[in-house]
Amino acid sequence: IKLTDIRIQGGGGSVGEQNLLIHLFNYIMTVRIRTERVDVSCSEMPRELLDGFKAATLDTLRAMKDYRPDLSFRGFGLALNLHARLDGMTARDYLARFVTSVPQNLGPSIGVGTIFYFGANEGRVFTNVIADVSAIIPDALFVRVHAAWDAGSVTPDALMAGADAFIQRVLEGLGL
Repeated sequence: IKLTDIRIQGGGGSVGEQNLLIHLFNYIMTVRIRTERVDVSCSEMPRELLDGFKAATLDTLRAMKDYRPDLSFRGFGLALNLHARLDGMTARDYLARFVTSVPQNLGPSIGVGTIFYFGANEGRVFTNVIADVSAIIPDALFVRVHAAWDAGSVTPDALMAGADAFIQRVLEGLGL
């Protein structure tokens, strides 16, 4: 990390929006340390950098605890957006199996998408899964997984250790 990769942002006058912005992995990963939360986001998810992303996330949370030992986290969130082409099937054909009835008299249907909502399970407070046609990659599927965990039910280390298995279960549940 270089000093040019770290910025203090003012947040438009709101104390709650002031943050320390850190760019990692040649600007692919962004860490924002705010007064009330820590946001870690990745613009890409190259498989060869995945372990580094997880380590950087854990290092950030550990550094926060080292700096403020009395600090407690209330929850952890994960949002993952995937775009992929499907072998032997279009995204529209894949999505059609989840939606059996399309509203009529609204014009010609140009496709369907779906969202699934799941309640508390295995320390998670909720999980949402969106499946739709990708707006970025032609003829591809878009899947968004959004989940939150109660920090009293899972440690950051356990969350990172189980993240791959959780995402794999979501994709398997979608038949992917």
